[in-house]
This record gives sequence, C-alpha cells and structure tokens, in this order.
Amino acid sequence: VSNSINFMGSTYSSPRARLLRITTQTVINAIVTLINKGVLPVDPNGIYAVIFRGDFDFSGFLTYWCGFHSAFYLSGIDTPLKFFVVGNPANAKANIAPACEQFSYNTSNNNVGADSMVNIYAHEVAETITNFSGGWAFDETQYAGQEVGDPCNWVFGTDAVSNVIVGPDKKPFLLQQLWQLGYGCTTTMIR
Repeated sequence: VSNSINFMGSTYSSPRARLLRITTQTVINAIVTLINKGVLPVDPNGIYAVIFRGDFDFSGFLTYWCGFHSAFYLSGIDTPLKFFVVGNPANAKANIAPACEQFSYNTSNNNVGADSMVNIYAHEVAETITNFSGGWAFDETQYAGQEVGDPCNWVFGTDAVSNVIVGPDKKPFLLQQLWQLGYGCTTTMIR
C-alpha cells in the first residue's frame, strides 16, 4: 500500500441551472459519461473526485453529510471504481452550512468555502482509500461502525489556523485528524 496519491488530471463541467437536483446516480452517470467520451480514463486504482457548487439540490448535503464516498461497477470491469463527492458549503442554502464549515471567523486562506472543502476532501480521500465501499468500519467499542475520519470530524488537534502546507506554492490548510487504532485522533501515522 502506497502512502501517497497522484493527481492524474481533471475536467470541468458547469451546469447553468441553480438548485439543479442531483443524486448519487447523477454523479455516477456523469463519471461514466466522461469515461465513455474518453475524457477520463478507466482506473480501478484511482479515485474519481466530484466537487460541486453548494447551490445544487443534492439530498442530504449539509443536513446529513458534508462529503461522501462510494464505488460502482462499470460494465466489463471486475474491480469497482471509487469516487467521492464534496460540495461547497459556503454557496449553500442559508442557515444550514455551518455544520460543514471550518471556523467561519478564521480559516487558513480566508475562504470559508474553499478551506472547508479541502478539509472535507482530505477526509473523503482517507476514507475512500481505507474503505472504498463505505460499508466497512473499524471495530473499537466506542466508535464501532465508523470510518477513519468520522470520530475525528472537525478535530484539528490545535487552535492553529493551519497544520499542513500543500503544493509548490506552499498553501497552508487546516486538516482534521484521522483515527488510528490504539492511538485515537492523530495527524501522525504511527506504525
């Protein structure tokens, strides 16, 4: 198992309709369409990230989930294709976004929506890697049935504005900790 991921490319689509109703099946259909058009490769070892404006009508967004991950089978492929979804809580309907936003008064890059999305993105990447189907979880009595990011939701381990530096332009971000069996929430991988 590798401890790194590589960005392999992206594509962009911007529906014009505000409050467009989307579902998990809509997301899967969009990924399959882009694969069939040759825009995205078929990659059973990859993770397809779907990021959307928060003003779409996606059942459960901000009331039940901030991001989620799953997998689907493509005809002719024996290995499931993994994906996750993250929406922008700052563009969402009024009065329900704060549950998915970082500390709105002070974020790493002074952009509540983007900084919150980076944290949720990292959470979903970790859970997609450790449990792509969304059905398995670790078994510790206190957190039975949860995944590596869930017990540590919005737990950053410090009051700092950032705890990780990312990319060639060295952008600061505040990413939540992940659960490690026997150690609890941590930003350090203990072996």
